[in-house]
Amino acid sequence: MNQEEANIRAAVEMVELFASVGAERFELTHTNLDQEPRGCRHSQSVDQIKTSLPYLIPSSFRRQNNVILRPHNSARAAFIQLDDLKAEDVERVKPAAFMVIETSPANFQAWLAVEGYFCPTHRKGKIGRFHSCGLSSSPSLMERRQKSSSW
Repeated sequence: MNQEEANIRAAVEMVELFASVGAERFELTHTNLDQEPRGCRHSQSVDQIKTSLPYLIPSSFRRQNNVILRPHNSARAAFIQLDDLKAEDVERVKPAAFMVIETSPANFQAWLAVEGYFCPTHRKGKIGRFHSCGLSSSPSLMERRQKSSSW
């Protein structure tokens, strides 16, 4: 397996991991290396994302773009991203995280799936209902960073 195939496989496995804890839809965004928006696909299903990744990942390297996936909260889970963690921080959150990613050398991201989240900013919200209301700032599943060639 070459590096491109390994990157695609890793990305598909991450999407499947999100799906296993409740993700049903994603926001897909393309940005350039200066984080300027280059495109967006709203409310993509797991299957749509998995079908697109074999094309998106190779083209992102050619175009020097980031591919960013933001999971939508669902009826099963709300997603929280903890970013820019150091190794000692990861050890503290690891028992609650369903995924930990080293985003750059010695820098980590941890993801939590929370059941029964109540969002007080939604008047009709009830315990057990989930809403996208800014649980974290700019969560991303995959973001190829300018200084790193890995996912």
